[in-house]
Amino acid sequence: MHLVNSMTWQGVTGQRPPSHPPTARQYTKAGYPWFDYYDAELKALEGSDKLAGLKSVAEKAEEKRTEPLADNQPVSVTNIVNLRAGLQSNQVRESDFVN
Repeated sequence: MHLVNSMTWQGVTGQRPPSHPPTARQYTKAGYPWFDYYDAELKALEGSDKLAGLKSVAEKAEEKRTEPLADNQPVSVTNIVNLRAGLQSNQVRESDFVN
């Protein structure tokens, strides 16, 4: 998987980038997989002092008196790809990336 910005998106796909991200419901309905990389054995990382002052999406919405992510209702997910399958704790997969 590669993340690209809107300029790169158009160069890679030949199409204009979508103006809005899909909701969880739209993503699920399209049959796209959800990815699981959770390791219950690992301890959470400490928070960053540099990011400590950032506000959450919910806090920003409250300030603006709007509902955050109104169209992002919970969905029942069945197509889950476990990215940690077969890996030991603290082990990651290697990958080759092609430009």
